[in-house]
Amino acid sequence: MDPSVQIAMIVAVFGFAGPVIMSLVTYWVHRNETLRDYARQDEVAAKLLVSNERVAATAKTASEGTNSKLDMIHTLVNSQMTAALESELAATQRELAMMREVISLKSAAGHAPNIETLSEIKAIEGKVVELKSKLSDRFDPT
Repeated sequence: MDPSVQIAMIVAVFGFAGPVIMSLVTYWVHRNETLRDYARQDEVAAKLLVSNERVAATAKTASEGTNSKLDMIHTLVNSQMTAALESELAATQRELAMMREVISLKSAAGHAPNIETLSEIKAIEGKVVELKSKLSDRFDPT
């Protein structure tokens, strides 16, 4: 074979092989970068998961504390509301008893009770029934 043909063949092989080799090297470099990026993303995801678990635990602890405080406040408000209703019922019953006593004294003295007084007694009797109902609802466990 003629040396010029041999040189032409060598140049042709390197001319063809050069881009193929460059393409393979570029592929390997890109593949390694992609694998490192995936590894970095996995590491970030793992750190984020740990962080989210800590946040969830903190939120749960705060929620439990808040719920227990709300339960305590609810109990205090309910007990004070019940005491206020019981006090109002007792005062209303005393007022009703006094009005009936006044009517009894007026009747004994020969005077008829006022119509306003009788209507007020009816209203107070209705209020006593209403207060007793509210209190029985508070003590009913259902």
